[in-house]
Amino acid sequence: MTRTRCKRLTVHAMGIDRSGNVACATNYNETECKNIPGACGCIHAEIALLQIMPHPARVVVSHAPCLDCAKALHKAGVEAVYYANDYRLRDGLEYLERHVPKVYRI
Repeated sequence: MTRTRCKRLTVHAMGIDRSGNVACATNYNETECKNIPGACGCIHAEIALLQIMPHPARVVVSHAPCLDCAKALHKAGVEAVYYANDYRLRDGLEYLERHVPKVYRI
């Protein structure tokens, strides 16, 4: 499988599980990024992280998650989310603040 970078924004995610194991992921596309806000076709970094670490305790992301990623992190049992930059939409961050015990901007 060939992975291509998102043309719009590179997002990084790091997960730490309850045993202290660490996994990292970035957003990518298996074909070609369409460069359309909200519909570029890329796999988000948080989803890519959950594919390799299904139940992280803590997640650090370069950008606040979108709503779908926030829901996926909550469903995976994440206890804390740390993010560095705001995302263009705030609904994911608002969801996390209601459903995840700890949400911090770093």
